[in-house]
Amino acid sequence: IWILPKWGVEMKSVASVWTSREVLFDGQPKLEHLIQSAHYSWKLRVPFKLIYKQYANQVVPQWAGKMFPRKGQPNSEHIEYNDKGDIKNINPFEVVYELDIDSKGVLKYRREDVEGAKWVKTLITTADIERYYEFVSEMESRKELGPRPMTIDAQGKEKNFNLCGYCPLNDTCNKAEKRVGGKNDYAQWLLEVRKQIGGVK
Repeated sequence: IWILPKWGVEMKSVASVWTSREVLFDGQPKLEHLIQSAHYSWKLRVPFKLIYKQYANQVVPQWAGKMFPRKGQPNSEHIEYNDKGDIKNINPFEVVYELDIDSKGVLKYRREDVEGAKWVKTLITTADIERYYEFVSEMESRKELGPRPMTIDAQGKEKNFNLCGYCPLNDTCNKAEKRVGGKNDYAQWLLEVRKQIGGVK
C-alpha cells in the first residue's frame, strides 16, 4: 500500500568549514541541494525541508577567522573562541531550511528557526528541472554533452571558484574541447572517460 507523505526531508552532512560558512553563517543552502530537494518536493507534491547537520568540532584555520562572526555577533553562539577572542572551532550544529514551490513553479526557501524569516526566491523552477532530465535522457541518442555546469548560487550569483576545477574529468573535457574548438566531441570524450575509469585499454 502506497501512503502519500505529508512532507519530506533531505538531510545533508556537513564536512567542510566552507560549507558551514555557506549554509549556516551566510544563510545560503547549496544550489545542488535545493534542486535535488525541489525535484522530490515537486514529484511527490509535498513540502520539503532541507537539513544540514554538522557532527564534530570543525577547526578553522587562523587566517580564515576574519570570515566568520566575531564573539558576540549573530551566529557566534555556534563558535568556540580562545581567550584572545580568536576563533578556535565551529561547534556541531543543525540548520533547517523550509522549501516551497509557488504557483509558477519557482522554488523559495527560508530558515525554520528564524522568527519572521522572509522567503528567498531562487532561480530554480520545475520547468528547468524537467528540461534538464529531458536533455540528459537524449544525450546518448543525440551525441551531445551540453554545456559545462555553472558555478553559481541559488540567486544566480557567480561563486569565486569553479566546479570543474574539482572534477577528475576536467583535463579530459579540456582536451576534448581544445580538439574541436570549444565544444566537446561526444564519442571522443566518452572514449577518454572510459580510459580514465579503466573500462578501455
